[in-house]
Amino acid sequence: MTCYNASAIMMTSKYEIEQKYKIDSPIYIRRLLKILGARILNQGFELNEFWDQGRLLRRHKSVLRLRKTDLRSSLAYKSDTLRHRYTKRIEHETAVDYPQTREILRHLNFRCWRRYKKFRETYRLRSALITLDKLPGSRWYLEIEGSPAAIRRIASKLELPPSRQVKKSYLEILFPKDFR
Repeated sequence: MTCYNASAIMMTSKYEIEQKYKIDSPIYIRRLLKILGARILNQGFELNEFWDQGRLLRRHKSVLRLRKTDLRSSLAYKSDTLRHRYTKRIEHETAVDYPQTREILRHLNFRCWRRYKKFRETYRLRSALITLDKLPGSRWYLEIEGSPAAIRRIASKLELPPSRQVKKSYLEILFPKDFR
C-alpha cells in the first residue's frame, strides 16, 4: 500500500480557475459564441448532489459533489477558494458509476445534504470552457473556465462587464441560509 503526504497531493492537483456572470438571457450570448467560433460540446440536465460527513467538508469550505447527466456521472472534490482575481480552487474530478458511488458514499457515512438540478450548455472556445447554466427559478448564469488571460478576453468579447461578475457558488445562490 502506498501512502501520500499532503504536499505531494497538492503538487499534482488540478487548479480550476473560473469566473461566473449573471446574464439576463442566453440568446445574445449564444449568438456571440457562434460568431467567435465556439463549439458546443453538450447540453442537458444535470443533477448535482453534495455529500458530507456531518459538516466536516463544509467546515473547511470544501465540497464533494456527485453529478449525474444523461451521458455520464462524476465525483468531484473542490477545495476552498484560493486568493485570486477569479474563483480558483483545487479540483479533482473522476467519472463514476452513479448508483455504485452513492452506495459507497453511504457506507462511508457520507450523507447527501443538498441537491439541485440545472440545465447546462457547454462550449469550447480554444482552450477555455464556457457554460450557460439555467438554475431553478429561471436564473441564467455563464461561467468561463480557463487561464486568467482567456477569461478576460472572452468576457470582453461576450460584452460581460465586471459588474455582472458573481463570486458566490451555485450552492450559495440557491441555498443562502446554509452560508450565513
